[in-house]
Amino acid sequence: MDLRRAVARLPADMKLAIVLRYYLDLEFEDIGRVLGVSDKAAKARVHRALIRLRVDAGEMLNDA
Repeated sequence: MDLRRAVARLPADMKLAIVLRYYLDLEFEDIGRVLGVSDKAAKARVHRALIRLRVDAGEMLNDA
């Protein structure tokens, strides 16, 4: 599985947080505004999404 597919498999809120942060290079305050949450909640969402991507990457390496 490549990175794009791993991101695509994320729940919508996590996927959007990752896209806003790493594809559009938005700050957490701006991500929070887009998502309708605080900047701390936006940071947590990105963090949880990264954890999930790491788990998926680990599974991908184990399957290889």
